[in-house]
Amino acid sequence: MTRPFLLENSPSTLWDSDAAGRRAIGRLAGILFSAGGLASVPAIRLMEHPTPSGAVNLLPFLAFVSGIVCFLVPWDRLHCAWFHLVPAIGTAEVALSVWAVGTHGSVVSWFYVFVVVFAALAFRERTAVAAQVAFASGALAAPILYAPETARDNLVRAMVALPTLMVAAAVVTFLRERLEAGQDALREVAERDPLTGVGNYRTLYERLDYEIARHERHNRRFAVALLDLDDFKQVNEVYGHLTGDRLLQDVGRVLTGSGRREDTVARQGGDEFSVLAPESGPVDALALARRLERALRRVRVGDGPLTTSIGYAVYPDHGTTPEALLAHADSALWDSKHGRREDAAVQEAS
Repeated sequence: MTRPFLLENSPSTLWDSDAAGRRAIGRLAGILFSAGGLASVPAIRLMEHPTPSGAVNLLPFLAFVSGIVCFLVPWDRLHCAWFHLVPAIGTAEVALSVWAVGTHGSVVSWFYVFVVVFAALAFRERTAVAAQVAFASGALAAPILYAPETARDNLVRAMVALPTLMVAAAVVTFLRERLEAGQDALREVAERDPLTGVGNYRTLYERLDYEIARHERHNRRFAVALLDLDDFKQVNEVYGHLTGDRLLQDVGRVLTGSGRREDTVARQGGDEFSVLAPESGPVDALALARRLERALRRVRVGDGPLTTSIGYAVYPDHGTTPEALLAHADSALWDSKHGRREDAAVQEAS
């Protein structure tokens, strides 16, 4: 069962890739830029020997402007690659501040910590975090080269500050990954049917919303099939509920094994299941229904095979909303079930 919750254009780069998460990351960048600008004002005012150039007073203003821009940018509409510019720009602004302040550069160089903390929070891939930490570390060590008169002091400062940046990034990354692992575990519980291990009703609706948006954007079709086990009530009455539960588990395994990797299998409740098949038209949907029916007949109920009633709907032919698609598939399912009952009645009468 696949999951639709990660962004198509960068599935593993951002800490949280939904729209709300991207906006939160943008606001965090704005807060860090503004905090850096605010914190640098008293430090610059207290510098005297030697007095830094007047241009250094523009640096807090530049940080505040960067923070405001981060608050105003519609991050949820931009490609994820744009987020990589945020720590890079932050590093450049801190490096410019260190250069402008001159011999007092060690005071503002600690703002590199803001950069690595943001990178460790914003990027899921460790390589992206490491790249930003390496860039900030290089900028921090640069005064050793362009300020030879204070090279020894800058070297000592770098020997203390560089490990600090790495440890800060490592600790924040570790805590973020632990938090994500806990969130993933909770999400897994919330999205899975505890008996069969397939998706639940919530998963089906979330996947339908995702596939409708994706297939509408690319002008493609997908199919959703609903399945109802025939005479399941009698299985519970004759063989007991434990056998009925085992039968449902077998059905979940068969449906998962019969579909493609990108298909979503869900249990809607009771003996009703669904299979959502992306990139599938009417012919594919019919083939899917027949394939599932044949696969489920391999499941034994007493001395006979399991039979199912199946109905399907195709987007956008049968609807453009989850409710419309499920209603059409449900109607087709009950037509199939009633047809089976009528055929059985005719056979008994003859």
